Amino acid sequence: LSEEYTVHVGLDGEAALELVRRHQPQMLVSDVAMPKMTGIELAKRFREVTGDRLAPIVILSAVIDVGTRVAGLEAGAADYVMKPFEPTELLARVRAQFRMRELAIRLHRAEQVSTLGILTSGLAHELRNPANGIVNAIAPLRAALPPALTSADTGAGQLLEIMQECAQQVGELSRQLLAFAGR
Repeated sequence: LSEEYTVHVGLDGEAALELVRRHQPQMLVSDVAMPKMTGIELAKRFREVTGDRLAPIVILSAVIDVGTRVAGLEAGAADYVMKPFEPTELLARVRAQFRMRELAIRLHRAEQVSTLGILTSGLAHELRNPANGIVNAIAPLRAALPPALTSADTGAGQLLEIMQECAQQVGELSRQLLAFAGR
């Protein structure tokens, strides 16, 4: 594996866990039967320490009973390779796990972008409706008030103009947000 990847080797479970804390690896390959901490326990702790739900765990072991294999998978392992193994098979399985991780990361990012688009669209609609209401209310308000109050040189006239400009800016912002969400 070290020909393609950076590999940190822990000689027992506790040493491996310390390496996980120090280096935050993107994958764990572990034996089951190790001194100080089993590979099953290490797999559980790996998830806790890294907080990375997508980092693959591959269990590599001569322990072949179904109970141990199931325990490894339930501890978070994505694969269980039986010893003796062919190095080329292990390398192929590691590559496959990294491809799956990359796909999962892409899917997660796509979901985030989709959620952002939905939120943006909703926000744009929520902004546009009151902005349109304000813009549409200003003309009737001007018509209902005496012209002496609404001229540009009066305080009320200046406030009406500011309200109209601000509502138009909010309307334009909501149109831009909708265009972004549409993309």
